[in-house]
Amino acid sequence: ASDVYKRQCMECGACAHGQSAAAARLPTPSPDPTPPLPYIAMRIQHFAAFSLDGQGGNPAGVVLLDQFPADEVMQRTAADLGYSETVFAARQASQWQVRYFAPTSEVPFCGHATIALGAALAEAHGNGAYPLVLHDGTAIAVEGRVQAASMSAA
Repeated sequence: ASDVYKRQCMECGACAHGQSAAAARLPTPSPDPTPPLPYIAMRIQHFAAFSLDGQGGNPAGVVLLDQFPADEVMQRTAADLGYSETVFAARQASQWQVRYFAPTSEVPFCGHATIALGAALAEAHGNGAYPLVLHDGTAIAVEGRVQAASMSAA
């Protein structure tokens, strides 16, 4: 299992001390000529996988959804966050459909974002194993645990 901790939300700054990192921030005005996307409120969580005692780690964005927004919205969100990867997960029956986006493109898989997702799922839905289905149809699972002030996933 890998330790995971939440980072303070850089957008709202109001989620230190283990509170949920949230931001409803799409679209972000951009100086580039890309047309704006429709406004969509999302709860964007900020995690650092492979951390130890709340230090270090590999940051990832995690977005739990009822259904996926348009690809362009997920791509823009990942670009705005600027982490190496952001994972989007939408519950479908007893499993979670999962997609990973880097700032410039969708990627097939990301280990540290999957660890962050496990911690987020445990925090939101309780400790346990969660079946995941990647965008290419590959089935995997992640196990998340929240105990007192610590989180872990494998």
